[in-house]
Amino acid sequence: MATPTVRFHTKVLEAPSTSLDTMIESMRQAYATQGIGVEHVSAAILEIPERDLFLDIDTGACAGSASVTDEQRALFTHGIADWSGWFNHGGQIQGAPTTVSRNSSVCNIYARGMDDALWQCAFWEGRWHDWGRLGGGLSAPPAAGTMGPDHEHVFVRGTDGAVWQIFWTQSAGWSQWFNLGGQIKGAPTTVSRDPSVCNVYARGMDDGLWQRAWWDNRWHDWTSLGGGLSAAPAADSMRPGHEHVFVRGTDGAVYHRFWTQDGGWSEWFNLGAPPPGFEGAPSTISRNPESCNVYVRSPDGALWQRPWFGGTWHGWARHDDGGRLSAEPAPGTMGPDHEHVFVRGLDGSVWSKWWFGAHRDRELVVFFVRTVTGNGGSLNGCAACPDDRPAAVVASYASTWTLAHEIGHVLDLNHLSGENCAMAGYQPTRLMTGCGTGRIVDPPAELDGGERSTVVSNPLIVQR
Repeated sequence: MATPTVRFHTKVLEAPSTSLDTMIESMRQAYATQGIGVEHVSAAILEIPERDLFLDIDTGACAGSASVTDEQRALFTHGIADWSGWFNHGGQIQGAPTTVSRNSSVCNIYARGMDDALWQCAFWEGRWHDWGRLGGGLSAPPAAGTMGPDHEHVFVRGTDGAVWQIFWTQSAGWSQWFNLGGQIKGAPTTVSRDPSVCNVYARGMDDGLWQRAWWDNRWHDWTSLGGGLSAAPAADSMRPGHEHVFVRGTDGAVYHRFWTQDGGWSEWFNLGAPPPGFEGAPSTISRNPESCNVYVRSPDGALWQRPWFGGTWHGWARHDDGGRLSAEPAPGTMGPDHEHVFVRGLDGSVWSKWWFGAHRDRELVVFFVRTVTGNGGSLNGCAACPDDRPAAVVASYASTWTLAHEIGHVLDLNHLSGENCAMAGYQPTRLMTGCGTGRIVDPPAELDGGERSTVVSNPLIVQR
């Protein structure tokens, strides 16, 4: 039988004096009294430039969406609030991972293992499965793509410097390895703009961009597209009649070239680089025909992004969430309103995070700040939030039960009525006490049956 479950993400600007793990375990105990599960989906330590503006939050009346202050609104709608924290997928890999989703319910991560073989970690049936070894001999990270909902293929640089391919189909499983020839530097990249075309791009031994194309049901010869690359290229498509390639030029900037069915190849365009520069190759993803994102890794290991939307390129932005990369990022998409990024962390394992996009109104985010004030005094926290941005703030000095209590408010629970908070020695045992969660002394702090009904009917609740 499925369990109604509260899902939430945490983002820390100021670490609480009571550890986050303790707060989460206390929340699990409280909600378990009514058979409700708790899922802490992701955590992030924020390093945003505006950190000082959000450390001390004034929540005003703290009485619902209509009373949300400018400070709360700015924090809950900040760009970093629209991303999850980092999730560890395990594994030990060399270089960058790659990812592909052949349909909206399946995602695969591929990587070069420590044994130089191809390894895979798969998401299907709503969960991640264990890493599996696919063999082969890689001398650079792999590249993955799809030509349809029942097809995937992986391209690698073999130990002979040539490009090799292996593919999977729903009906036949994995093929043998095929040699596509060429002599390349670093990893190849691949894109299929429609189910009948596939292109492989790579940095040649002359540092130019080279292409090998599949169309008319066969592979065609390698072709030089010129340019001067200092790392492997990245390719993607925004629609069936379009492809684009991003490279790191010899000057350290990102350069962009695109192809259209009507116009052929464009000239090269300079997209610059983040202020600190970047390491290795760029990567790119287009989740729909109106958007494109380019990602790079800066010298300090942070993730940077430059987006295209609204018909124009926007500026470079740093992801200030504590993430650190040790190789190029690998973005992907499982649908037009979804985007995720996979990276090799400093520990050598694969990590990912994802963009909430159109689903931000279904993702509950809790921010830990230094102080919370409202109603004329200091507060442990506040759960007033915009209707489309479910969120709460918790103060660094908050009690063990504050996280569970404030999330209860987001889930439409109110303070208890009829309490005599002024009574000497009063020690509440109910989570939603209005006398202050610091006075709860007998764990677990309980919910009752009526509160359970309110919680499980909230659209933020999922079944696990």
